[in-house]
Parts: sequence; structure tokens; C-alpha cells
Amino acid sequence: MEILTYNDIDNLSTEAFDIFKETIEKLSKQQDQISIALSGGSSVAAIYKQIKERGSEISPGQWEKVIFCFADERIVPLTSDDSNYKFVKEQFLSQLIDDKLITEEQIAKVNVDEDAPHSSYSKRFEDGIDIALLGVGPDSHTCSLFPNHSSTTQQSTGFILVEDSPKPPALRISLSNTMLANTPYSFAFFIGDGKKEAYSNFLNDDLTEQQVPIKIIKKCHNSVAFTNITL
Repeated sequence: MEILTYNDIDNLSTEAFDIFKETIEKLSKQQDQISIALSGGSSVAAIYKQIKERGSEISPGQWEKVIFCFADERIVPLTSDDSNYKFVKEQFLSQLIDDKLITEEQIAKVNVDEDAPHSSYSKRFEDGIDIALLGVGPDSHTCSLFPNHSSTTQQSTGFILVEDSPKPPALRISLSNTMLANTPYSFAFFIGDGKKEAYSNFLNDDLTEQQVPIKIIKKCHNSVAFTNITL
């Protein structure tokens, strides 16, 4: 577990992209597919901006191995403003497609019309996720794993269905705590004063993963927390 602190968000996002690029380069030498789980929310906007602007620094041969999926998704139409797919598409995926670095087929959308979308998504990624780009909520939640909530205790090695999210919309799918813990490379972003309490909780050894779900990334083999917060 590594924590990188920056005063300047531009420096933070530049360094985060450099590490992201190095990770893709490393994985591309080892495997034929690289699965990258994406989050919604303001915390990840800075790294998404870097990917949008510097995507060409990653070679076409490396990009063609990438499959994007979603660390969590709200069960709403993909055209809804609540959809993480719509958010991330607008943030940087559309630009990568326009630049012919990836194709639409490399974006694994959640089938929000299925009765059990988490089951089919789990089957599609039964070998797990390679990289997770994670936002963090003010309450210390990540993905749709919420503090002191059943989402953090569901026993699953894949994606889970969350039917009573404390934040609307209530119905979502999410990486399970086990799937997240087994993700080799996890990057979490604590950005802005609104995340100060979440960052403090993350550093507090007296609090559990159930109380602070973002702590799950401490189990990952290679996890980095990026922040501009000084406590």
C-alpha cells in the first residue's frame, strides 16, 4: 500500500496517469487481456482527464488488449444522468473511440434490463479485474460498498446486487469486497476537502473495512492512494 500526496491536482493526476500507463505496459507483456474497472464521481475526474488527453501515449497494441468495465453501475437506463457508463463515456471513453485507440466493443456495459445483471457480469469477468480506478465518497464508500451496510458483507467472488443503496438510486451492481480485494492494481483518489473525513477514516487503524469500505484496497497486491489532503 502506497500513499502519494500532492499539493497540486495537476501534479497528482499527471503522476497517477504515469503509474496507470506503466501498469498497462507491464500487464500487456504478461497477458492477452487487461480488464480495467471504472468508477463514477468527481474523485476520478482528474485521472479521466489525463487519459482523455494523453491516451495516445499508450500504444495501440496495448490499448487493443484493454476491456473497460464498471466497478459499480446504477440500474438505470444507460442514457440516464445517474448512469456511470454515461458519465465515463463523456469523461474520456468517447475521446478514445474518436481517436481510434479503442472501439465501442471494448466497453463492457452492464445489461440493466436483466433480472440479475450482476450474475452475467460476474461470468464475463470470472477471472477477475486487473486494474480498478476508484472514487471515494465522503462517507468512505467505494464502488457501491457502503459503511455498515449489507453490501460490505455479501459473500461473493464476483459482482453483487445492491438493492437498498443508502444513496439513490437504490438498485445497483458492484464489485464485491472479495473481488475488490483480489484486484492486483487498485488506485483510489481522495481529492478535495469534502473527502477529508474519508481520508482520515482510511488512515485510522481502529476502524474496520465494514466501517470504511475503501480500506479493502489495502489487501490488494499493488494499491496506491492519491490525495491532495493534508491532515
